[in-house]
Amino acid sequence: MTKFLKNTQDPLMHRIQYDKKGQGEIIVTNLSEAEGYSRYPDLTEHCIYLIRTLYATLEEATPGELIFLQRYH
Repeated sequence: MTKFLKNTQDPLMHRIQYDKKGQGEIIVTNLSEAEGYSRYPDLTEHCIYLIRTLYATLEEATPGELIFLQRYH
């Protein structure tokens, strides 16, 4: 999961320029350049991760859950 987040967050963090204010507020200084990245993000990796997670759930957890329900219903 950490690699997934790193791969999806790093491109954004390299594009955004910001200033930190006194109370921890962050002000994006190149909003016009970074806006498109957040408005039209490439969510391919997010979708692949979601599909893999759903597949693993269906393949690994569901059969055991069905057996449990059949036995104790």
